[in-house]
Amino acid sequence: MNKTVIAEEIVVTVAAKNHNPNLLSVDFLKYSGIVPFDWGLASPPVQNNQFARIVFENGIYLEAQPSRICFSEILVGKPEAAILVPELASKYVTALPHAEYLALGISFKGYVAFEGQLNAANEYLNNTLLSKGPWQDIGTQAVVPTINLVYTLERGQLNLTISSAALRPPKSLELSALLFFGNFEFGIAGESAENQLQSLKDYLSNWQANFETYQNLVNQKFMSVVAQRESMADLFAMNSTNPLLPANSHQIK
Repeated sequence: MNKTVIAEEIVVTVAAKNHNPNLLSVDFLKYSGIVPFDWGLASPPVQNNQFARIVFENGIYLEAQPSRICFSEILVGKPEAAILVPELASKYVTALPHAEYLALGISFKGYVAFEGQLNAANEYLNNTLLSKGPWQDIGTQAVVPTINLVYTLERGQLNLTISSAALRPPKSLELSALLFFGNFEFGIAGESAENQLQSLKDYLSNWQANFETYQNLVNQKFMSVVAQRESMADLFAMNSTNPLLPANSHQIK
């Protein structure tokens, strides 16, 4: 069975030279047309000169600091067409065009679960992505690696972190899982504030291509190896329990 990544969260981070966290308020977001008026709050807003946070009931939350603002959204059970934070980020920076935006990060966090295989994720890291060596034989248990990879893309850079974890779904046994955290980084170019703003918005509008790159990388480059091994194991098990005689063979009586 093919294993595919389940995306849990998207985070859009905009770095800015001149951003005041006090600007992030519910009234500003609603009266600027950034979020609808009917969005309810999951908790009271936090706001001071150095930090602000607004959490909505729909799983979207915003955090602001003097040097950056983050837009986060929970993705579990949500179709791609319903993802909102890239558009919210674009509306936000349009409403504040003079913040001198410097860089953009678009991150995806997801996992791949291994049912019925408690140590499968760690074994995958140690035996598939890493070569066996004496450095793995220290301690009383198998080493637990975290792997960081950097990909240079045509537009920007992708930093991918792979680690193992144990999941505890409701009413289910503990599952072994691989965690994939992918962060796309983009520098904002432009000779004027207007050009920089347009460059930022262009990157934001291309977020779906980044999401596709993340999914394809995990599913086709990493998890395809697992699918191939499981298929071979199933085939071997089938042949061992149902041995076939060659068509021209004869039993000895």
